[in-house]
Amino acid sequence: MLKKSLIAALILGASSLMAVDQVDRASLTKSFIDGVTKERAAMLQERIKKEVNAKVSCSEGKPYNYKDGRLTIEKINCETDHGVVFPAHNLILKDGLIMDKVFDMDNMLAVSDTLQLLSFRDTLYKYLSSDNKPMAKYENKRELFFGSGVHKNVTFIFMDPFCSHCVDEVKKMPQDYGQFLRGDTDYYIIFMPIFGEKSGIRSLDIVATVNNQQDVGDQYELFVKMMQDVTIQRPSNVSILPTEEYVNMFKTDLMEWAVLGIKPETPQVFKFPKKSTIPDIDNIQ
Repeated sequence: MLKKSLIAALILGASSLMAVDQVDRASLTKSFIDGVTKERAAMLQERIKKEVNAKVSCSEGKPYNYKDGRLTIEKINCETDHGVVFPAHNLILKDGLIMDKVFDMDNMLAVSDTLQLLSFRDTLYKYLSSDNKPMAKYENKRELFFGSGVHKNVTFIFMDPFCSHCVDEVKKMPQDYGQFLRGDTDYYIIFMPIFGEKSGIRSLDIVATVNNQQDVGDQYELFVKMMQDVTIQRPSNVSILPTEEYVNMFKTDLMEWAVLGIKPETPQVFKFPKKSTIPDIDNIQ
């Protein structure tokens, strides 16, 4: 009887120690992630202070159990007080270890790198969509989107209409709509007129003229042509934003692009998968 009681006491004691260990581990992990969250907010605040007067705040998202619970992904979300959202920062937790990098051996990909990539992709989507209220009134006036609904990739290109290397990027795109549909990528064209007023006016002309077309295929092919042929002009009956309003909009763009780490230079090309074998960042909430 004494032996059985002793064994039971040992089992109970071991269980208690394990429970305490789990509590201590969870507490230490939480303290570490809290510290990273504060450090990231301070780092981003320091990075943007010369570009824009805004306050940065960071918070911890809901943990996501990845690969049937073999890994846990902690997501740190940061944004400014005027609504610019930074790409999420992801930490990987496994067996008490906290890592910034871990490999998905099934797909031979760095999980954190891929999640960071997808997070930046979704940040660009959010920034350019009408959900971004400060810039919503400029939708379809500063950018163009060509999508098929079936392509596996999306490519964002920041370009100036008078940048020769930007024209080269357009030449790499399918040159007619049929080729575009048979390809594998959608295109998001964002004009960054860094060469002055003439670039700004030409950017507005291209977007307005392209969007004046009713057929999607005509829109795509006209964009490709106007980027390669400056003699194609905006029809006189198609209106554009006043130059002063566009200049003010572009100043805001430059500050907010700087917050996202996008430099005032062209071309800048970002190609992302629309879907991935790794869970989409949209599902990691």
